Amino acid sequence: MADEILGREPKGWSLLTVDPSERSFQGNDGYDDDLSGHYSYDSEVSNSGHVTPGDFVVLRDKKFLLGAACVEEVRRREGTKLRKRCPSCRSTKFNSRRTRSPRYHCPRCQAQFHDVLVEDVAVTRYVARYASTWRPFDRAVPANVLEPAYQARAVQNAIRELRLDAVRSLLMLDIDSGWWTYTATIAGGRSQGVVWRRVGQQRFRAEMLLRFGARCAVSGPSPAEALEAAHLYSYAKQPEHLLDGGLMLRRDLHALFDRGLLLIDPDNGWCVEFAPELKDYPALAALDGTPIDVPDALLPSPGPLREHAARARESWHLRGRHRADELPPVWRT
Repeated sequence: MADEILGREPKGWSLLTVDPSERSFQGNDGYDDDLSGHYSYDSEVSNSGHVTPGDFVVLRDKKFLLGAACVEEVRRREGTKLRKRCPSCRSTKFNSRRTRSPRYHCPRCQAQFHDVLVEDVAVTRYVARYASTWRPFDRAVPANVLEPAYQARAVQNAIRELRLDAVRSLLMLDIDSGWWTYTATIAGGRSQGVVWRRVGQQRFRAEMLLRFGARCAVSGPSPAEALEAAHLYSYAKQPEHLLDGGLMLRRDLHALFDRGLLLIDPDNGWCVEFAPELKDYPALAALDGTPIDVPDALLPSPGPLREHAARARESWHLRGRHRADELPPVWRT
């Protein structure tokens, strides 16, 4: 398991990522993480200088383990960050309140305030990249499963060292298989653009896996790697993760659902229906008219599915019969 590139034994790390909505304290603005691509941190985080290319990492939030990867590179640059403090005792561990005023409360000195003290702090910023080896876990794994694998009981640290032998046995990961080994990457390019990332999407997927298991609601049991957590409503219009507004769908069926080529009718026995032009495909035709593979107690809210079905049928009527490769534009994002 030696890292041939660096001539050193790789280490294991547990990396904590927290959605902005779930941050306990408001002393800083958090970090720009992209779970499937990179992890951001700075020199004020314990162990920040020890994460190295070739190391094995497990990403977690406060409740679940989200996935694992190998660190491909660690970029660093000098910079600053804003640190916010309680104006009374200068503690950074103060809370933000959503419904009470003043907005902030400091549990240390019990002060309540609207405005915070802000200072610029010199830090080294790090970005650990691992996109090519990222693997989400195929089941909902509680975060506390890793407790026996930690080198130290520093539960407050966002970056915690792991014993790889313990990780292998606890998570039944084939660490020696080579999928996570650091290798040279193919040179490529990158264009600048603006994208919207769904905050909490990985957590939503973990909750859906816990709720439904590794099963597609339309086609049945499926490898978790092929499943996606589908929102049954327009997330662009309602950007929140509603557990009764989601299902696990196979990736191709999720794409058809989002394009209005597949619907689920809650008023017809929760049966699946495909657009007319797709019924020439035997694998899809076999699923047409079948009820979804979801226990009655876990059926989602019917309202979003009714709206989706009405819009889909309207588009089928207007479009008429087209060849299956003449897909309509995405009308729901």
